[in-house]
Amino acid sequence: MTAWDKQVGGNHYTSMKIQPLQLTYMVANGDSCFCKVAKYIARTKNTDDLQKAIDVIEKAKTLRKSGVEVTHYKRKMIGEFADQFDNAPVIAAVLLTFLDARYNDSIRYVEVLNG
Repeated sequence: MTAWDKQVGGNHYTSMKIQPLQLTYMVANGDSCFCKVAKYIARTKNTDDLQKAIDVIEKAKTLRKSGVEVTHYKRKMIGEFADQFDNAPVIAAVLLTFLDARYNDSIRYVEVLNG
């Protein structure tokens, strides 16, 4: 059993091929804001979590400079993470626009998830 096989308070992450924390480590250099956004948008059935994603994006916007480079590898990993969800294109768009420091676009995509 590895650390990825257990979860406190449920199993909504352990059932994923790529968990939000793994994605964060691999593509965002451990950026905690990215991790929170990935975690919240993975819970698309909870409106409060989608609002939390927007809140984190707005806060990150004030903390980070624009122009974050997103390599092909990072885009591929984000695609694989997003493919776990029925709304994969929108999930991918939230994360890719976030990494590109296109925060307003990222918020708009989270709002799409919110319906």
